[in-house]
Amino acid sequence: MQRWYAWQMNMGLGATLLLLLVNAIVSYRNILHLYEISQAVAQSNQTLKMLEQTLSTLKDAETGQRGYLLTGKEKYLEPYKAAIAQIGQQVQELQQNPKVIQAHSQQMQAIKKAIAAKQAELEETIQLRRTQGLDAALKIVQTDRGRQLMRQVRQTIAEIQTQENQRLAQQQQASQTSLNITLITFTLVSGASLLLLGLISWMHTRSEMERQVAEIRLRESEHLFKTTFNQAAVGIAHVNLDGSWQRVNRKLCEIVGYNQEELLTKTFQEITYAEDLDVDLSYVNKLLAGEIKTYVLEKRYIHKNGSLIWVDLTVALLRDVNGQPKFFISVIQDISDRKQIELSLRQSEEHLRQVLQDMPVMLDAFDGSGNIIVWNQECERVTGFLASEVIQNSAIMEALYPETTYRQKMLVAWAEQGNNYRNWEWDITCKDGSTRTVAWSNISELFPIPGWVSWGIGVDVTDRKQAEQSLRQLNATLEQRVAERTAQLEEINQELEAFTYSVSHDLRAPLRVMQGFAQALQEDYGDLLDEMAHTYMQSIHESAVQMDNLINDLLQYSRLTRTQIHLFPTDLNEIVPTALQQLTNQIQAYAANITVAPNLPTVLAHRTTLIQIVMNLISNALKFVEPGIQPQIAIEFFLDANWAYLSIRDNGIGIAPEHQSRIFRVFERLHGVEAYSGTGIGLAIVDKGIERMGGRVGVESWLGQGSRFWIALPLVDSV
Repeated sequence: MQRWYAWQMNMGLGATLLLLLVNAIVSYRNILHLYEISQAVAQSNQTLKMLEQTLSTLKDAETGQRGYLLTGKEKYLEPYKAAIAQIGQQVQELQQNPKVIQAHSQQMQAIKKAIAAKQAELEETIQLRRTQGLDAALKIVQTDRGRQLMRQVRQTIAEIQTQENQRLAQQQQASQTSLNITLITFTLVSGASLLLLGLISWMHTRSEMERQVAEIRLRESEHLFKTTFNQAAVGIAHVNLDGSWQRVNRKLCEIVGYNQEELLTKTFQEITYAEDLDVDLSYVNKLLAGEIKTYVLEKRYIHKNGSLIWVDLTVALLRDVNGQPKFFISVIQDISDRKQIELSLRQSEEHLRQVLQDMPVMLDAFDGSGNIIVWNQECERVTGFLASEVIQNSAIMEALYPETTYRQKMLVAWAEQGNNYRNWEWDITCKDGSTRTVAWSNISELFPIPGWVSWGIGVDVTDRKQAEQSLRQLNATLEQRVAERTAQLEEINQELEAFTYSVSHDLRAPLRVMQGFAQALQEDYGDLLDEMAHTYMQSIHESAVQMDNLINDLLQYSRLTRTQIHLFPTDLNEIVPTALQQLTNQIQAYAANITVAPNLPTVLAHRTTLIQIVMNLISNALKFVEPGIQPQIAIEFFLDANWAYLSIRDNGIGIAPEHQSRIFRVFERLHGVEAYSGTGIGLAIVDKGIERMGGRVGVESWLGQGSRFWIALPLVDSV
């Protein structure tokens, strides 16, 4: 198009020169008229020059501002201050030009407003740089507001320039019309000459406008290409025919680890992994030969740090208008993560395959035709058949599964029913002819695998079956022995019950006789007896009472070993007061001081037995105190995990460490009856009762410093 315009204008200029020779007569008037036009043009040029100077001064101010923002040095503000002072004068001169005000009043107001906004933006960034630092100022710069204001000033000046050019063209057209009217009577040649000049001027203006539009479009296209190229999410490169990098984008530099300057000094061959280079070059040669138009390849690059980077490479060849190769266009996508996932998946599959092979249970799988496609090591061990012998070998499969027809029907049934989960046992024939029993489970539904119509796991239960048979025989023998032993125990229990009754009745009868005769002697012959005889009588009475207490304790201990105990939630807040109430006389006799902790827990126990245990522990705490010392007893508790501990702490005589382990035995006494009363069975009853309830008992004691007996029972909330 530009060539066509140039040719047309050249032809027109030639014709115009020829016509001007003819038009020499009227040149004088044309010169006068053109002088007027030149004056108007000069004024327009002066206006445009002033506008350009104003724009240049504004640029100088922006340059000074940028220098100060980058360095922070005040000397860079000197050109800025000079430009600000000058630009104000220039704007004022433009406003004083009547031609400008008359023709471009709105544009001048827009320019003045935009320049004022630009000055404010420059001053704001300078103040922020001075007070808050570079980052604060850059935030204003990065908003792109200053750039937009400069663009607005340029666009407004361009509009004025366009209008001035148009006005100039109009003046020329008016001059031409006037000249034609004036000289039409003189010569048609002069009119034709002026017409050609006007046409040439129009064509020149049109050509210039189209050239400017083309340049703008070209700049926009280049900007769009650069933005797309540099900001792409994949690597993009232009590669010369020798393999050197012509142009690379930011993403490609990130992928290979080199900056742009470093990468442009290398070739793609240098950073390609050696094992992948031959394949890549073979595709390159096919592109150059025209055999293919593009190719896609997975290859490895060598990262700057020496590591390997997997990429997905797409390459195309760009040719010129004559079909000659110019350069390669490459698109590179980093697929290292995907390759790592694929590697992990392959390793997982291999691991799973090995796990299936090494499973301690039999594993097999059938395809849709009923052929065995999986046969693991446990299958080989149990049957003696190797996987290579079994897989797709119908003869061996029939030997293993005599009911093959049934199995085929079962496979079809599983497929129809959605591979329902099934369990069964069957006998299989091994390679050595022996028979083994296998418990088999079909797990196709639980773990569906493509290509595996039916698969399951089995366990060789032959030994278990034999053991079960032996166990059934042993159980029959044991049941007979248990019945016999139960009968013997029942007989012993009956004898023990009879003995207990005999002890309770036969031993207590003589005691009552002894107590009766002693009391009769005291009442009937008391006056005849001396002091020694009274002492003997008192000893007989006390021994009888001691013997009666001993019989009671023995019976109670015996009942604990035989009585059926049922445990229920038992509130210690009710047990402790009940025990204290039953010991009221004894507590008053010793004038004991007893404290009980509040909010005692609830435990799992047998109520009657627990009351007896607490009474025995409190009774011991009352008795075993030095003479003349008031008993001080504290009933406390603490929790540990799922257990509740109830303790009875006293200020008694204490127990030596070497004796603490035997005080819970029957008839174990550390002191004589004459010093401290008792039968020696109370703590044995405590130990046996706690044992029957599934609890624990213990003591902590020091000679002369008292003792702390404790019992532990399960908390109800933990059961």
